[in-house]
Amino acid sequence: MTERSSSSCSDLMKRQTANLARFCANTHFWTMISAIIPTYNEEHTIGSLLENLKELGAEEVIVADGNSIDRTVEIASAYAHVIRCKTCRALQMNAGARASSGDVLLFLHADVRLGPGGLAAVRDSLRDPEVVGGNFDIRYEGSDWVAAAFTSINRWRRRLGVFYGDSGIFCRRKVFEALGGYAPWPILEDYDFARRLRKVGKLALLDEPIWVSDRRWRTSGLLPTLWSWFWVQGLYLAGVEPERLAGLYHPVRTMNSTSDSPSLSGPGGPMEEDKDQKQLATRQQTFEGTVPDTEPRVCPERSSGSRGDE
Repeated sequence: MTERSSSSCSDLMKRQTANLARFCANTHFWTMISAIIPTYNEEHTIGSLLENLKELGAEEVIVADGNSIDRTVEIASAYAHVIRCKTCRALQMNAGARASSGDVLLFLHADVRLGPGGLAAVRDSLRDPEVVGGNFDIRYEGSDWVAAAFTSINRWRRRLGVFYGDSGIFCRRKVFEALGGYAPWPILEDYDFARRLRKVGKLALLDEPIWVSDRRWRTSGLLPTLWSWFWVQGLYLAGVEPERLAGLYHPVRTMNSTSDSPSLSGPGGPMEEDKDQKQLATRQQTFEGTVPDTEPRVCPERSSGSRGDE
């Protein structure tokens, strides 16, 4: 494809996206928000998020579970429509989008919480027909300097147009479909989607907070977490394929030491929970079709040359 034809295609997509946004803004259907949550062994966090969405009056919540072997599905079923998918966060979010009925899609990680005005802020931002999507202002849990530093780092990156799925990416359904959804990558699928979303229209970078768990650096350490972030991002920008980068970003899900499930926080306390974690690790190693102690990144093979920035 020549440079001129590539530019023409890009301009055409921008015009089509703008027309879709104007259509959505001029109908009453656009205000329905579908919250889509990919999960894999999130029994310690999913209940709190679903309670949060219930309090905010979420109209539709889809939990796309990647074959969890803990109580994630049991807990989520009391609040949301649960679908089972292949263990791959990108595919889970795409499946959740297909299963949803809202004209606005809000993708949330299981370890986040929205502020009291979160859903209203999304609706207000989309009154502007030029807005195709956006995200929230990350606030990391904790009152120490580390949480404050990570919050500041994310605000700085956000001003440069760099953000990820933990910031609560939302967009109009028709825009999501026009972009082809998330690339089936084991890592950085959210970054890739955010870049493509930014290219086709105006983004609403909301001031409304999204509270994000501090479990990654609390369990992995501050410096290793920072190093993995910059190392993975740098290698990706240098052209390294996402499949090769996935191993550099280690899982933290089963390390979480707090539970919103009463049956897991009984009189046995930390000793009982430690026992539960060991049993879960054992089940993971023998569970057919999953990768032991991993995050939902087991994505299918894809053809070369399909990176979203190419």
